[in-house]
This record gives sequence, C-alpha cells and structure tokens, in this order.
Amino acid sequence: MALNPPIGLNGEPQMIPTEGNFVVNSIEVEGTFTIESSRKKYSGRGRCKLSHLRIIYINDKNDAELSAFDLPLANIRDFKFNQPIFGANNLSGKCKPIGNDIPSDINFKLTFMHGGETEFVRTFYGLHGKM
Repeated sequence: MALNPPIGLNGEPQMIPTEGNFVVNSIEVEGTFTIESSRKKYSGRGRCKLSHLRIIYINDKNDAELSAFDLPLANIRDFKFNQPIFGANNLSGKCKPIGNDIPSDINFKLTFMHGGETEFVRTFYGLHGKM
C-alpha cells in the first residue's frame, strides 16, 4: 500500500512493468483511508482501477495530501463487500504498507457511488483468490 503513487500527466497511474492492463477501468468511488496507529484519515471522491496486482484509487481533486492510493492485492486482508440497507455498497478491508512511508496498516473503504461494484468486486475476489 502506498500513498500518492506516481500519476502520469494524463491523470492515469503509471503501470508496473509486469502489470499489463487494468482489468476494471475507472469505477467512480468515494475513498476513505485511515492509518491505524495514528488515526490519520484521508478521503475524497475519485475513481478506482483494478489490475491483477493492485487496486489504485485516483482522487478527482488535485490534492497534495491525497492524489492517489495504491493497494497491492497481496497485502489486502480482512476484506468484506458491504451492502447496507441505507447508503451505497462498499468494499472495506485492511492493507499492509509497502516500505516505511506509512507506520502501520491502513483501513480502507471504497464506496461505489454510481454502480459498477458487481464487476469490480467479482473480479477483485477472483484475483485476490489467486494470490
């Protein structure tokens, strides 16, 4: 998991050499990311992409504090697809950080504001199961 991974001039995430293409492209979400140890919270509206290696959240606003968030599938655990009676469907879970940039696990929640969760969640569960 990485805070503010590299985003190209076109607003697209830079691909990892072995990544290939995104399998789910540009799902509109509201993202919330909380560092467990400090309770520091990052949130915003943006879009999510899914590859066979990671979920990447890209903030719609040009925010220096949160421009993007990278969630490697291999580091995600305790995830759950939630379908509340009131409110939008969401995917929540925990992700271990990569390196020492963030001191502890991150709790994340991706709320699907305009649909698209069926394809995203089905593909995510399939890819995560192969990790």
